[in-house]
Amino acid sequence: GPAYRALYDLGYASGIPLHYALRNDKWGLNSYNRRLSQLDLRTRCHRLLRMKRFGQVIGIKPEKLEVYKQLHAAVWPAVLKQIEQSNIKNYSIYLYENGEKSLLFASFEYHGNDFDGDMAKMGADKMTQEWWAICTPMQVPVEGRKPGEHWHSMEEVFHHD
Repeated sequence: GPAYRALYDLGYASGIPLHYALRNDKWGLNSYNRRLSQLDLRTRCHRLLRMKRFGQVIGIKPEKLEVYKQLHAAVWPAVLKQIEQSNIKNYSIYLYENGEKSLLFASFEYHGNDFDGDMAKMGADKMTQEWWAICTPMQVPVEGRKPGEHWHSMEEVFHHD
């Protein structure tokens, strides 16, 4: 689980892989713990696992839906690279249709330290701007979004790994 992953990562950060420390009597946990003594385990785990999940929603024009799907079936490599460079992982977009309107739901994890800075870099990227120039006219922002939001951010009410 996440706790073991954090400990495993901490081992590499401290120079002793956890699997080695746990199996090898020469290193043992006492030696491993001494390497972590500068910062308590909770602080180290928090720094390593600083990830935030996001959920967003936006409308899509029904007459543009098939084109939007085709575009996203072959996202430009430069756009995907910028997403990765912006510390975004596990990014998905889902479609909800109820007959009257269609909504897109985006879900992603942010694994960086400066979300606003990373989003500004993404927004300044020329290829991303070109991609957005194609996609944005197909979208219909929902009511109730914050000023400056295009996709409306949603509150996470439940998560289970």
